[in-house]
Amino acid sequence: MNPLASRRSIRSVAGLEGGTDYEAMALVWDVAAAAFQGGNLDVYCNPTNAPSPALTQIAVTNEIRFLGIPAEKLESEGVQALVGRPGFDAGILAAGTYGENQKNEEDVTTLSVTVGIVCNESANEDMIYEMTKAFYAGVVDAGDSSPWLNAITPQGAVQDISLALHAGSLRALTELGVDIPEAAQG
Repeated sequence: MNPLASRRSIRSVAGLEGGTDYEAMALVWDVAAAAFQGGNLDVYCNPTNAPSPALTQIAVTNEIRFLGIPAEKLESEGVQALVGRPGFDAGILAAGTYGENQKNEEDVTTLSVTVGIVCNESANEDMIYEMTKAFYAGVVDAGDSSPWLNAITPQGAVQDISLALHAGSLRALTELGVDIPEAAQG
């Protein structure tokens, strides 16, 4: 998650201000994960599908607890401003997702973020069509060995979309049986 979204989340849920109540650091993903695993960071924010390989690695050697959005905060103005933006929502992280070192005994409500892949509108239609088909075939093929990929679906690609798809992606997703929203049809 970008540092601004993380700070907004922390402010909306816990009322804490970066630079006043805590020191915020923006690190590249692998450095941040290693720093958290090594005990050099107290809190680590990572927008990822569960079970995330990075978080799974951390949970192999460390007890972890996910900090969520308490039920009483879900309807607050600040949280609603976060989850009401395009591509954002409240999501559930199941208890036990990361094994016995995940100390949450109940599911955790957290911020869910949609991530997209973009291309130049002038990119070759056939190339984008083939890339889109290959991407989703690869996701299916790798799902058994990388369970976090199972959350990535062709229908999910257009779930929160508010802009037109590239013609090649539109064709590939249509062939994959995706119900394309009007906003994405261009």
